[in-house]
Amino acid sequence: MNLVIFDCDGTLVDSQHLIVSAMDSAFGAHGLELLPRQTTLSIVGLSLHEAVGRLIPDADAGFVGEVAQSYRDAFGVLRRDAANHEPMYPGALDVIRALSLRGDTVL
Repeated sequence: MNLVIFDCDGTLVDSQHLIVSAMDSAFGAHGLELLPRQTTLSIVGLSLHEAVGRLIPDADAGFVGEVAQSYRDAFGVLRRDAANHEPMYPGALDVIRALSLRGDTVL
């Protein structure tokens, strides 16, 4: 096997805590009421702009873009802080190791 590509967030590592913290930061920066954790997590997997748009459906596209940028900024700050740990999902490292030992090519 020559190449395997994984999406990291939500596939190999559990980044839910950082996602919620970053969205809370973005909402707070714009004076919006913070959302319940499950509401924020309900948009995981969507593009950021679409996700923010669903969370604040009455907002215009410009404001959605501003909140999305605040989320990006907050997520970057959180990710760079060594105090924030994103644990690998159980078994993820084992899968990566097993794949690295395979010699066949899968198309």
